[in-house]
Amino acid sequence: MERIKIISKHHCWRTLKGTKTNNFQEYFNQINNGCQLQETIFHLRDAEEMLMDLSNLSSPISRLSSTEIVHIWNELVDYLNINKITSDMGNLVNGYGLDPELALYGTELCELRKNKENILSTILNKGITNKLELIYSRGLDKSVKLKDAPQKTIDLYDEFRYEYSKSINLFSLETCPTLNIENIYQDHYVWDKVFTIAKNKLFIISGGIPLALSYHAKTLDNNIYFCEIHRENDSGLLHKRKLFNEIYPKFKGKENESWLIIDKSYTGGSIQLAYKMLVNLVGYKSKIYKVSFSPKTLGAFSSSDYAIYAGRLFDVKKTIEYLTAEDWHKKLIYLGDHVT
Repeated sequence: MERIKIISKHHCWRTLKGTKTNNFQEYFNQINNGCQLQETIFHLRDAEEMLMDLSNLSSPISRLSSTEIVHIWNELVDYLNINKITSDMGNLVNGYGLDPELALYGTELCELRKNKENILSTILNKGITNKLELIYSRGLDKSVKLKDAPQKTIDLYDEFRYEYSKSINLFSLETCPTLNIENIYQDHYVWDKVFTIAKNKLFIISGGIPLALSYHAKTLDNNIYFCEIHRENDSGLLHKRKLFNEIYPKFKGKENESWLIIDKSYTGGSIQLAYKMLVNLVGYKSKIYKVSFSPKTLGAFSSSDYAIYAGRLFDVKKTIEYLTAEDWHKKLIYLGDHVT
């Protein structure tokens, strides 16, 4: 926190000291101590639209053969290199080591989606014939309405919503994304594989909620837990009146029970923080597995025990020796043909 001078020129130049902070917990503490909000500054990320993500492919590409998938990827990369994206079409998202994804960003999501359709129609103009059943597809679409899920899954979400809503401002209950999920990921055979890894499953809010509900709809597993970790850009921050800094529901099992932590992963940092939180709760006697869903970097993949990449569950230790930094993101597509 930084102490600053605050001058209210429309209140007779009333002058006093105040505090400047970008830490939400510090803000909460100061408000609870009687301080008042003076000024806000918003930093907004542009809208994003994924052109193609090898780590979690979308339909209809997700139902093609590995050879066809990699061919389309290479064609798309060549197209983008030859036909430079202009600013009115959006811009390509850049990042360090983000090998599996090609994404557009811009100020209007509807325009990005139109441009995506135009670009992909050029690449996919020969038509597509599905090779895989949806349940074995090379990615999980968030295409299932929650209202169509099993009643036990809906009940699980309702119980979570009740607990999480205690952290949310009353005026945000109907707008907070975490409390108003409509779609979950499709039914997929990979969830049966995840079920066998460990007894207890810890999902990280907020991206982990649709994952958890999809997993539960497939397995009806009762041993599901949630925690919230945001290393940066918590998009739900303005909805909150306090931080949700616990593992829910309260764990009442034994110290030596096995766990897995699962989350979408760019670097693996959030999973590592959840690991530390879980160790503080259950101790070091418990076996804890890290599972990265749709890892976007080789580092995120290699720092996990298991990874769900392109609709296949990989044992990282058994897979990493076959990968190189140059083409790991495409190699995993082919290796997925040998994962049962």
